[in-house]
Amino acid sequence: MKKIYPFIFVAAMAFISSCDKKDDPTPVNNNPHFSDLTTGSWVIDDVIMHTKFESGFDMDNDENLDFPFAIDTTYSIFADYGACGKDLNFNFTSSNKLEYAAGTTYCGPSLKKADYTWQEKENFEKLLVIGKDAGGMFYQDEMVNSLGDTLSLDVKELTNSTFIAVNNYPLEKMYAAAGYDTETIALMKEMGFSFSGSMEITYKWKKK
Repeated sequence: MKKIYPFIFVAAMAFISSCDKKDDPTPVNNNPHFSDLTTGSWVIDDVIMHTKFESGFDMDNDENLDFPFAIDTTYSIFADYGACGKDLNFNFTSSNKLEYAAGTTYCGPSLKKADYTWQEKENFEKLLVIGKDAGGMFYQDEMVNSLGDTLSLDVKELTNSTFIAVNNYPLEKMYAAAGYDTETIALMKEMGFSFSGSMEITYKWKKK
């Protein structure tokens, strides 16, 4: 019987270890980008808006635009804020919370108090920020409340020191965010207005 005791002891320890693993509620993400994103604080280095579309009315339905107009512009939204307006610290926590706070020299608009979470998709090729008005969280005008509760980002670069992501807003969505109601947009479509085009925004963060 003495020879059986060690076997029983080892089996009991294995069972306890197995239970501990099952009861552990904390998931382990071994993707190196997880550590890159969640270690330390980030500050925004730039926010670049690229608006490109060709629009107008197709009055005679011949698939050619009458009175066409085109826009192709690129400029830095963040450049308008100055140094103190850029002093915001962002933390993507390991528990999938996005927290941000003003730095010591911040002098920009009052910060929105909202609870945000983040989710990675497709092995960190995409990242979602979710929370009230998250779609417009980097705007400072009336469009903040008009771009939805999800900010969908295509990740272009993510290292321990650099995070670059792009969000694309279809032209029709931007008209809606600017105050055009659904009836007006429907009427514009009936009149042959083209909503072909988009506004692409590139967000650049750097590790603080």
